[in-house]
Amino acid sequence: MGTTFDMGSALKDLHTELDEAKDFQRWNPPAGSFDCLFDKLVVITQEKDGVDFPVYKPYFRILEADDLDGDTFTRWFGFKPGKGRKFQLAELMALARAVNGGEEVATIPDAIDIITAASDSGDCIINVTVTHRVYGTNEDGSPKVAGNYTYRAVATAVAA
Repeated sequence: MGTTFDMGSALKDLHTELDEAKDFQRWNPPAGSFDCLFDKLVVITQEKDGVDFPVYKPYFRILEADDLDGDTFTRWFGFKPGKGRKFQLAELMALARAVNGGEEVATIPDAIDIITAASDSGDCIINVTVTHRVYGTNEDGSPKVAGNYTYRAVATAVAA
């Protein structure tokens, strides 16, 4: 005799997968300058060529920006072996400086600690300026566009 299909259980499993997939969504806001709540920090481990590496994904919620108010975007700092790490390290340090009230941060471990604490606080607001650059062409002929992000300290607490 066959097993009975449990629709409720299957939908619950799919919802769990959807929640996990949300950590991998990437949306670039339009070019502009936005005050953002540093909403959360997701830390995962990925693997490339048999080497595990950390990935830090800060999430930002746009505040008071007309049709973008409340929209969330993320950055991806994956320190995989190979090229490109220096740019992500520089951006990570700039984010740490912004959430540290504009004060320089000396080391990468200090930066991670400061970013983690800011995320955990739930009240860190920074200004994120977004610009876009085209860096190639997709197979369908559309441009490959990447966002460039700069960070500036604004406030450490949301007004009640």
